[in-house]
Amino acid sequence: FWFGDLNYRTSLPFDEVAYHIQNKNWEELIKYDQLTTERQKGNCFVGFQEELVRFAPTYKYIIDTETYDDKRTPSWCDRVLWAGQFVKCEKYDRIELKGSDHRPVSCVFTAEITRTINDRLHEVYQDVVRTLDKEENDSIPDIKVLSNSVNFGDVFYDQPVTLTTVIENVGVTPAEYDFVPQGNATEICKPWLSMSPPFGIILPGKSVTLTLKVHIKGEMSWGFYTTDTVDDVLILRIQKGGDFFIHVSGKYRPSCFGNSLQKLVCMETSVRSYSIPYNDLILTNPLMSIPKELWRMCDFISSSDIDDDSLFEQSGVESEIARIRESLDNNSPFPKNISVHSMAECLIRFLDSLQESVVYQSFYSDILLHYSDSQASKQIVLDLDSVHFNVFLYLICFIRSICERVKKLSVSSIIGVFAEVLLRDGSQRYSRKTSVNNNNN
Repeated sequence: FWFGDLNYRTSLPFDEVAYHIQNKNWEELIKYDQLTTERQKGNCFVGFQEELVRFAPTYKYIIDTETYDDKRTPSWCDRVLWAGQFVKCEKYDRIELKGSDHRPVSCVFTAEITRTINDRLHEVYQDVVRTLDKEENDSIPDIKVLSNSVNFGDVFYDQPVTLTTVIENVGVTPAEYDFVPQGNATEICKPWLSMSPPFGIILPGKSVTLTLKVHIKGEMSWGFYTTDTVDDVLILRIQKGGDFFIHVSGKYRPSCFGNSLQKLVCMETSVRSYSIPYNDLILTNPLMSIPKELWRMCDFISSSDIDDDSLFEQSGVESEIARIRESLDNNSPFPKNISVHSMAECLIRFLDSLQESVVYQSFYSDILLHYSDSQASKQIVLDLDSVHFNVFLYLICFIRSICERVKKLSVSSIIGVFAEVLLRDGSQRYSRKTSVNNNNN
């Protein structure tokens, strides 16, 4: 229903309107009613109805009289409209109250009212709720992770291991996923772990193979000298769905790489024969002046026939470097036919992986400050503990011996390579400069 003073006027002069009123010619006069003409044009109250008007215009009267104010054209300002299929107007008329310049109007309706059957209403309500619940549940992605526990078994230094699991969309709506950090962490996983693809959309009935890779090397390995447990939990988040947890586990095998000089000189046998965290080592009683692994690599290089100038500049072969590392960790003989370049690169990687560089990182700023002062530089070296001092002195003698024996070698180039790993500032790690004769296969 819409009723009140709608303020539509009559588009005729006062005298003509007065003539039609005197003759009660409502059908003719209504043709000039603005509300009627606007509704016919579809400009307002679309879908509404009004009963035929069979009474005089209700505006504008002189208050307390039956006389129209001749300053305004008499109009049907006060109206009642309705919309609805089961509504019928029984009476539409004006009321002769003279206390205003308007005459009020009244309208009597009959309407069909639907009677509510409470039991049936409850049934319909429950049906609607069940339908809405089903639609809502169907819109929630439903995925299944075929294996939420991935065990990598034994993990070795700088030997990447790859395993897979499958994420399957068993619902009826696309599932958008990604990985999120645990708690207050900023990274989604530990640095030695990676996954691919890290995010995506899985269509209903489809699946994606998630590739997980564990690769422990360099600084990443340092944390595994207090525990040998490879452990992380990935949080797989489904948008508009839930979280799924994938447990990654394994056991790190000890290595001389990423270890410390103090521990290595206390190991009489292979590093693999000791259990992390090396509680059986007596660090105050070194058994050797330098690590046996360091001596073995330097001895191999010194005993090799070197007839070119690319030593420590040409890259080694990755597969050979891995075999050398395995021999060092097991204290077993080196494989046959190992390239001297592979051994040279393995030596540099070993020095770079140490938890503390041969010359303490804390000495870095002092060395930069006094590098041109031979006495100050000598004192810095003398301030090293006995193990680091012995290793530094041994390497200097090794470099001098190699350069004297192989005249083609560039002394400055070799010194530059060793300088990067003997003293680290903590912000940069050794970066192998690959030559044109790259044999990384």
